[in-house]
Amino acid sequence: TNGASQQQEAIVKAPTDRSYFLRGSASADNFKEKWIAAVSDLNAASQQGLAERFDSTVGANTVLMPFGGKFQKTPTQGMVAKLPVLNGETTTASIMTHGFVPELSAWSPYHGAQYAVLLSVAKLVALGGRREDAYLTLQEYFESIPIRGVIVCTRYIEEYEAVI
Repeated sequence: TNGASQQQEAIVKAPTDRSYFLRGSASADNFKEKWIAAVSDLNAASQQGLAERFDSTVGANTVLMPFGGKFQKTPTQGMVAKLPVLNGETTTASIMTHGFVPELSAWSPYHGAQYAVLLSVAKLVALGGRREDAYLTLQEYFESIPIRGVIVCTRYIEEYEAVI
């Protein structure tokens, strides 16, 4: 650290706009409109055509195909593959999931980071994994911070909120 300070103070403000968790509440009179808006969203569209462009059977270690169910239309909640071994068969598999709610993270990076971990572990458990055996690798994606020039302290707040 070459003598650099190991502590820093930061002021993190709570989100001021309407809570993300209250936005989805629909009364009986506008339920139909909210439902139509939800199913019209591009995020509700099937991504099966895109997924079929990739070979999911490489190496014959795939446990779950990308889409399952009676008609092979239900997307799986994660990736499950057997670990490769030199000789013989294996009963050991790796499960990989992810969780991210962009709307929640836009409202509050702090809450978005918490729910990203919660969602990814919940999906892992839904796929048959044990939460006690989970190893988390957290990836952060934030706007770039300039290398040259004046760095405004408030630009680090998003990163700080998500990491804590």
